[in-house]
Amino acid sequence: MSNGRSNQRGAFTILELMVVVLIVAILSASAIPAFEQVRVCRQAAARGEVVSLLRSARAHAMTLGDPCGLEIDADGGRCALLTIAPGGEPQPLLDALGSADEVIELGVAYPGATVGSLTLPDGSSGSGVIWFSNTGTPELHEEDGEYAGPATHDAEIVIGDTDAVVVQRNTGQIE
Repeated sequence: MSNGRSNQRGAFTILELMVVVLIVAILSASAIPAFEQVRVCRQAAARGEVVSLLRSARAHAMTLGDPCGLEIDADGGRCALLTIAPGGEPQPLLDALGSADEVIELGVAYPGATVGSLTLPDGSSGSGVIWFSNTGTPELHEEDGEYAGPATHDAEIVIGDTDAVVVQRNTGQIE
């Protein structure tokens, strides 16, 4: 006796499978550029953060009259504002409430953003501090805070592969 049902199993045809593969390929092709755009946007935001921190250090130095700088850890991407009181050693810059300004970790704040390279105002590369004088121009200081002279090179911070921030040695202009 037959109940009208076929004994064939339900299966996908090769055409149906090809359509599914094609749809997945189209979706993948459109998603990859979107991920790249996210990475580019994060690096641009990290660059903007570094520019903002440098401008803040320069403004504080010009306002307070004490050297102020941005300490950059090229390996870890950490940035912190520092100042030097007369006769003192470098210390964290305090905010209006007397608390130390927070340390910014670029890779945490902007996932995927890194410090590609760092050239300091003395021409060396690696981690260090970009100091500003009370006139807003970059200057050199020893690790103990002692003045070592005016900047001899433009400072350059490269975020990722290509986003560079330059501090002009003669004017302190931040580009």
